Amino acid sequence: MSLAWEVTEEDVEIVLKRNRVQVSNSTLSEWHSSLDCDKIEKVVLSCVDFDAQCDAALNEIEEQLKEQLSQLKG
Repeated sequence: MSLAWEVTEEDVEIVLKRNRVQVSNSTLSEWHSSLDCDKIEKVVLSCVDFDAQCDAALNEIEEQLKEQLSQLKG
């Protein structure tokens, strides 16, 4: 776990709400656990401004979730 940036379940929930997706709390936790938080942190730390960091984190979370879903669909 990094001290620079923490990805929370609330971050995942924001991404899901943006995409009008509702899931159970257990699925939310599962999806949060499946994220590559190191990759998200690397993307975030490439931004200087805090607002840009937040946007970058949410965008990376969304991309990772989309990639995981597309792999499940085969």
